[in-house]
Amino acid sequence: MMHHDHHSPPAPTRLCAAYAPMLALLRTGLPDRAADETMRAHVEGCDWCRATLATFDIVDDALKRHYGRPFVR
Repeated sequence: MMHHDHHSPPAPTRLCAAYAPMLALLRTGLPDRAADETMRAHVEGCDWCRATLATFDIVDDALKRHYGRPFVR
């Protein structure tokens, strides 16, 4: 019998709700440098935002494997 160690997912903070719609933009950088730096500092210390970004990476990798190129418009 295999034992799987299940961890509770990190909980979002109040700031996460404000940043969540813009998380994908961190890959290319936000147009406003101060906002970009503020958001990156938050993500650096936020388990939920880092986990969300990691999920984006998984989806992007799957799309690249399927389509053979990045899925960017």
